[in-house]
Amino acid sequence: MRILITGASGFIGCELTDHFSKAGFDVIPLVFRNQDRLKAKKLPAAKVCDLNDLNATRAVFLDARPDAVIHMAASRAASSSWEILENNLKSSSHVLEACKNLPKETKIIMTGSSAAYGSSGVANQNPLLESEAFRPVSPYGVAKAAADLMAYQSYIENGLALFRVRPFNIIGPGQSPGFFCSDIAEKIAALNPPASASLKLSHLDSFRDFLDVQDLCRAYEAILKSGKAGEAYNVCSGKAVALGDVVQKLIGLSGKKIQLEISPATRRPNDIAYQCGSHEKLSKESGWKPLISLEDSLEKIMQHALKKHSGTSK
Repeated sequence: MRILITGASGFIGCELTDHFSKAGFDVIPLVFRNQDRLKAKKLPAAKVCDLNDLNATRAVFLDARPDAVIHMAASRAASSSWEILENNLKSSSHVLEACKNLPKETKIIMTGSSAAYGSSGVANQNPLLESEAFRPVSPYGVAKAAADLMAYQSYIENGLALFRVRPFNIIGPGQSPGFFCSDIAEKIAALNPPASASLKLSHLDSFRDFLDVQDLCRAYEAILKSGKAGEAYNVCSGKAVALGDVVQKLIGLSGKKIQLEISPATRRPNDIAYQCGSHEKLSKESGWKPLISLEDSLEKIMQHALKKHSGTSK
């Protein structure tokens, strides 16, 4: 099977490229410009394409002739909320338009996000099902909710063999700045106390669902093999973990004596106190389930951060 992966230079996109390449698939990575992560892993040379250019996107897809497309390219950071919405919707719509020119049996994974659920499930603290209403509280969540709905509309209108995948909080070593586990690990690794030191943080009473990126890669493979066209699938651990517990685990794994100082900073109106997903649907249809424990994931993340800051692991 030939698989075209957009956003292949990103953290998850690179891991997917690595996973499918090692599994014997013919992988075509697609990037906007930066291929450093792919080169570091000695992965297949990427095709370069600006997904905001519809004609260029169509041309690359037709030239690649993939049996499957995994759309990972996304934008979290921008100068305005509108720019986040525009960037994500434009690239997703162009991918869907390009897929119309491919054979109908071409399998397409459109990657959404648990950010689309937003505040859903906070009140009752039950694991979120795919049928849960979208209640996004961030511009990125709004963009992902809209792209998810656009993908479903394209499935209905054009009969594409399309799957909507909604990952929760995906973690692993080497993740970009701005993600909780990696950010905390970096802060801990940067501290070099002779005896003890303090780490100032705030709002560690929220709960999140964390999943190792390697488990996500297995989930995507399972969806390509067993998924039902038009359906949505949560990719998650199914376990809610307090952020404070994650921090304490990382401190313990670092071997450092660090005192936590919790700041009484005001919680933002769009902070989500609790989010946990259900992977029951994906597990029943494909047999997939998470295999990597949170502790093992955090160990890899902490050791990567320590090695980065000191040149040697603990």
